[in-house]
Amino acid sequence: MGETGYIYFEIKEMEFIKNTYPKLFRYLKQFISNENDEEIELELTEEQLQEIHMKMFDIISEDAGAHKDGNPSMNAIKLEKIWIG
Repeated sequence: MGETGYIYFEIKEMEFIKNTYPKLFRYLKQFISNENDEEIELELTEEQLQEIHMKMFDIISEDAGAHKDGNPSMNAIKLEKIWIG
């Protein structure tokens, strides 16, 4: 296993993911290493981080492909903003 690092989500960001993208939330949940009233910490290897990045990209791309104009929904845009920071 490679070196680990940490990424953080605000509680409201993780609630949005949980309510809007439950399959993604279930995946992320396995990496939670710490949480408090303000944020949730995920402990990840570089490989895991890249896998999550690809899952986020796939969700946003699939969402955009589902619309006639090719633009992602507001939820997908919000997910992208959460991920990019």
